[in-house]
Amino acid sequence: MAGAEGGLGTSLVTALVGETVAAASPGPTVLVDQGGSPWGALTRRLLGQRGGLPANYAQSLLHQGIPAPQVLGSAPTSSAGAAVVADTAGYTPLREVFRLAQTLCGGLVVDAGRVDAHLTAQLDDLHPVVVLVGRAGLVGAG
Repeated sequence: MAGAEGGLGTSLVTALVGETVAAASPGPTVLVDQGGSPWGALTRRLLGQRGGLPANYAQSLLHQGIPAPQVLGSAPTSSAGAAVVADTAGYTPLREVFRLAQTLCGGLVVDAGRVDAHLTAQLDDLHPVVVLVGRAGLVGAG
């Protein structure tokens, strides 16, 4: 789903895809809100007024050697059990956030806001599959 402007429903699509993946996945699913809206559209859709686990805090805990399952245990969860991580400014590298899911053979679903060359470069060598939903960062992309 791509377009040059906002209001396309990327947060809604991310929430629906994330809930589906979480419900069907044997491992943990991490939903990341990097959509760029100051009100955290994805986290509000999934958690109401509760905020997601701040991505920079999760990154800090991982760097301190705290195991991913313990970090995920502190994250609010969606109705399907996905851990919700808030990084609305998009400053935390996805590779760092992905460590939460990768070490547990889980999945990562990202509301990326804008998808551009910089963001897609962050996804290099991330396995298993990352589902990325966002607006195209280039006019005419889609």
